[in-house]
Amino acid sequence: MKKSVRAYAQALLDLTQDASKKDIEFIVNNFLKELRDRHLISKVPAIISEFERLSDFADKIVKAQAISAHKLSKDILKEASLLVAKKTGAEEVVWEEIVDESVLGGIIIKAKDFIIDMSLANRVNGLTLKIKE
Repeated sequence: MKKSVRAYAQALLDLTQDASKKDIEFIVNNFLKELRDRHLISKVPAIISEFERLSDFADKIVKAQAISAHKLSKDILKEASLLVAKKTGAEEVVWEEIVDESVLGGIIIKAKDFIIDMSLANRVNGLTLKIKE
């Protein structure tokens, strides 16, 4: 029977959820041997990626991107974290900060399946469209 990447990742998560560090090392080594025996080593990166996604979901962690023209202050990221947490139910938001000068000002937030565009460039585009109407 062929199993999906998600099924392998879920199995690994279930096995390691409450295990000690020593047990996790043993479990992961056996897991990798099993994948090798099934000629599935090429699937390891995809399994790890899915494992991280499932683990984050279980721990109520959301990974998000903050795109802005300049590095953001801790206060702005804290406010953005509250917004993302409210929208997703997350208890923790892990940020990837991206500096993109084309944003001009403001911030674009990408998390899960939504985008919140509070950038100056977006506002300018909106005004331009209203003027053309």
